[in-house]
Amino acid sequence: ELAKELERITALNRFAESISELLTEEAFQAKVTALYTALDTINRELSRIRSQAAALRADHAVSLSTRLSLNQEIMKYRGSLGEMVNPATGQVVPLLVGQELLDVESGRAVRILGVALVDDDTFVPLGGLMDNAENVR
Repeated sequence: ELAKELERITALNRFAESISELLTEEAFQAKVTALYTALDTINRELSRIRSQAAALRADHAVSLSTRLSLNQEIMKYRGSLGEMVNPATGQVVPLLVGQELLDVESGRAVRILGVALVDDDTFVPLGGLMDNAENVR
């Protein structure tokens, strides 16, 4: 009888060890699964960031190309962006970057920053002002 009881205890100990190994393996698998999930999330975020960076580089290249083209045109015509009729005097004058013109709507002098081409051959000056917090120009 004692021998049978010893066999049962030994069998129960082996069963307990196998269960503890199984539980340990399941816990390990759960940790591995959680790590793979986190890695997948990080990879998706990295891919999104790489796509955004590529788009920003492309936009920057287009912007630089556009500015270079405009600067080459300005140099070609010695600073003149074209010609326009001065609304105040009615004279045809060259459009020069930095030149001040009177803005008819606001009555303020604004610097020409560039031009927009409308109606195929008509140039419209683009200008603007920047005021500081005290409204001093």
